[in-house]
Amino acid sequence: MSTEPPSVSLPPHHGRILLRDPSSLFPTPLPAHYSFLSAAPGSRRRINIRHPGYESEDDLLFTLYALDHEDGGIHHGLLYTTCAIVSGNRCDGYLSESRHGTPITAGMDDVLRAGEYYFHVPHAGDSNASIETPSRYPVVPTFQDWKFPLTLPDTFTRAVLSERACYTAAQSTISGAVRVRDTTCRISTHYTGTEAAHLCPEHEKDWFLRNSMQRWNSDLSLDPAKLLWDMSNLTLLRSDLHTAFDDRKFVFFPKSNDGFSVHMLEPTPDITPLYHNVRVHDLWQCSLQFLYTRLAWAIFPSLSGFLSKPNTTRLLLIAKEETGRTRWVEVEENTSTRLQVKVAASRSQSPKKRNRANEQSDYDWDTYEEEDMHSVKRQKLTASARDAASVQQIEHQSSSEASLDSGLKRSFDRDLLDNDSEIFSTSFPYASDGVRPTTAAVSQTPPTSQEINPDGDTHANSKKSAFGEQDEDALASAELDEDLKFQQTWFPDFEQCTEHQKPTSWYPGWRRVERLKRQWLKRARSNEQASDHG
Repeated sequence: MSTEPPSVSLPPHHGRILLRDPSSLFPTPLPAHYSFLSAAPGSRRRINIRHPGYESEDDLLFTLYALDHEDGGIHHGLLYTTCAIVSGNRCDGYLSESRHGTPITAGMDDVLRAGEYYFHVPHAGDSNASIETPSRYPVVPTFQDWKFPLTLPDTFTRAVLSERACYTAAQSTISGAVRVRDTTCRISTHYTGTEAAHLCPEHEKDWFLRNSMQRWNSDLSLDPAKLLWDMSNLTLLRSDLHTAFDDRKFVFFPKSNDGFSVHMLEPTPDITPLYHNVRVHDLWQCSLQFLYTRLAWAIFPSLSGFLSKPNTTRLLLIAKEETGRTRWVEVEENTSTRLQVKVAASRSQSPKKRNRANEQSDYDWDTYEEEDMHSVKRQKLTASARDAASVQQIEHQSSSEASLDSGLKRSFDRDLLDNDSEIFSTSFPYASDGVRPTTAAVSQTPPTSQEINPDGDTHANSKKSAFGEQDEDALASAELDEDLKFQQTWFPDFEQCTEHQKPTSWYPGWRRVERLKRQWLKRARSNEQASDHG
């Protein structure tokens, strides 16, 4: 009779998590128990979360790196919170080690071993989850479909944020105000090369308004266009950490009652050994609600595999716009191309990179236009101090410019209708602001000054610029054709997407709009300078 030793069942956790002290300007060496962070993570340092309501080949919900222990492990509270988010804020669920298993026995600050776990939630109308028939609960597919919860889970609200007087600042000085408030990067304590980083990304404004997130702002009188530029939604980070933050490399999570720590969602050879599980310096004034929003925003792309498996039906919880209101409804949807495009679009949405050239260009359009509009208004407001002839001259110039713009638009529309076959049949390289079609692509008979300015007003440069304006129309036509082909290729279901799912920085004809905008600004500046000299 064989006497095999009894199997030893290891506990599902490694004990309580060991956090690192806040970073100083000169980081200390890695503690011995975190020396593994300097090496590439292996497959043993991963956690797979499965959905018990699907068959074993279709149930892998998402995977996270398990970097909280040298043998592979992850903070229980963080894992539980992410599961609650993707299941539609189900904080009544539990984790088990098998499809029909019982809840694991581990504290929220314990480190769960790497491996396979199932997240269960109770059946609708039942206070206890059925072990025999696990619930096939719906999953929220994207951040745009996620509804902010009425109350935050206990794993998050236990964080203690330092109390300090609330800062508010004029929008023109908001970045400087964040630097004054925080002084140094909240992770690295660097003074140099720091930037104001959003917690709820600025480009998620539609989601922000849909969920009435402005109620958590410190400044309740912000301009509607700048609601996300509130001090409670901003923190100071070193520029490279800001970029990694926007790339979803790490999040902030309260792994103890003492406050937040850095948790790496994706290991890197530099940031991970330096800052993983390092306590964050005081997050002055930052709202818990916006910190929680950032966690959710960073987690949802992890669902792309679950939502993209071909020929599989998923039960989803999505946001639907109906008669100006948003409802969250459960739908059965096949992982078709349309769903995959939706998930890919959500994943690709990220805050603008801080490329200095691009940043200046983006800033110039908003600020420059605003400044020039105010300049024109100031010019008209102070006109009473000038003689009547100057006022009439200004009004005549404005009328002439409006007439010219109207003529340009009608000329452009007419040429599109009359010459589209000729222009679109010509092959153009990728067009940009610095590229123009060849002369052969443009009609050889330039429009007259009357065609450009049908209202009859005289303009000194009408004849001189006639061919150039027609050239601009041909370029705009070619670009529009390129844009429509791009849309058909990469966004075949573009028209079926809701507004918040469509690409936010692209639309047919955007290049011509930017050129016309630039021309308008140049013209406004020229008029103002001429008026000042006169």
